[in-house]
Amino acid sequence: MELTKRSAEVIGWAPDDPRVVELATDMAEHYLAHPDHLRIVTGLQAHTETATRYRLIAHHGEERDSAAARLASLVEARLRAGGIDLPRPDRG
Repeated sequence: MELTKRSAEVIGWAPDDPRVVELATDMAEHYLAHPDHLRIVTGLQAHTETATRYRLIAHHGEERDSAAARLASLVEARLRAGGIDLPRPDRG
């Protein structure tokens, strides 16, 4: 619940705010420690159409250079580095 509250606050942060990196690290560590919480995220990659929906939902309403976009990118990169296979937003 704490991570959800913190992630809602990111909207008011500047993209280069150091809290973005800290939150991304905390979120990735949580998901890697609790892989059962990733079922929704990883389940969305089962089909190309579903992967497209994931990208739309995961990045909906984000400005390219926003703190939220940076947070999402950092979390996804850390999860991929941890061995989680996630759809890439730049691929169809």
